[in-house]
Amino acid sequence: MKSPTADRTVHIDRYSGKILADIRFEDYNAFGKFMAAGAAIHMGTLGLWSVLANVLFCLSVIAICVSGYVMWWQRRPRNTNEITGLNPPARGQCFLNSIQPLVDFIFNMVCIYS
Repeated sequence: MKSPTADRTVHIDRYSGKILADIRFEDYNAFGKFMAAGAAIHMGTLGLWSVLANVLFCLSVIAICVSGYVMWWQRRPRNTNEITGLNPPARGQCFLNSIQPLVDFIFNMVCIYS
């Protein structure tokens, strides 16, 4: 299917052959239309421009990963031995770092289920 507006769902009774429901793209609510268009963009079935958009997105993710590594490499600690290691966290940060996963989990659950 080239266009999400051509999306159609037909429910047919298998015994009588009667059409029970005929749902077209125009019958969808706003979220249903958004999902149909989003699936078509995700799969790259809207033509060359959607394939190019997907390729551009994938290349940008790769560029972010590579640039993150390059920035780390440029700012990495030099002349450190294994005894000193990296800089330890500032005083008081240990408690915040220990509860951060719990705060993140609670925040995500509230966002998802509210």
